Amino acid sequence: IATPALQGWPWDLAVGNLNDLENVADTVDSLRANDRVDGFIGFSSGTIVIDGHDSYAAAFGRGDPSVRPPAIEGRLPRAEDEVALGIQTLGTLGKDIGDTVVLAAAPGAPEVEAQIVGTVVLPAGLDTQLTLGRGAVMTGRGLTSVYGPDEQWVPNTFLLNFTPGTSPRAGARSVIDDLGDST
Repeated sequence: IATPALQGWPWDLAVGNLNDLENVADTVDSLRANDRVDGFIGFSSGTIVIDGHDSYAAAFGRGDPSVRPPAIEGRLPRAEDEVALGIQTLGTLGKDIGDTVVLAAAPGAPEVEAQIVGTVVLPAGLDTQLTLGRGAVMTGRGLTSVYGPDEQWVPNTFLLNFTPGTSPRAGARSVIDDLGDST
């Protein structure tokens, strides 16, 4: 509880339930205009096949990189052909940082290769399929490359940090006032 970043949670609040680009654009505008929000990043997750193993991936879009979960070794992905893996997934695959993996949206779907650039604490709790040591982290563009051009990646949640000195209650209240209770 005292060190949430060690559990993959370096942010103060998650807001979302977004499902189209217009909602995303409106949310981005509201978060940018809120003087209690210090930084934010878009998040989404979904199933993925890694070297033939069913898994789950968390994707982070453009935004404040300090809001993403921490890398344990190496770094977090910056390009669409990069991936960071949970330590248990890395062990299951028998891979190391620097190796490549084959990714697909589902068994038999088109495949893309990605280089493993790090290990990561996955944000368990944002999605019930993610656990601290199992799964993958990618960029939003990386997840789009796996799912194909017809499936545009849309962040359904934004993770945000409040400005220094802003209490969690005051920060959350300001975001709810801007976005409404449904987010």
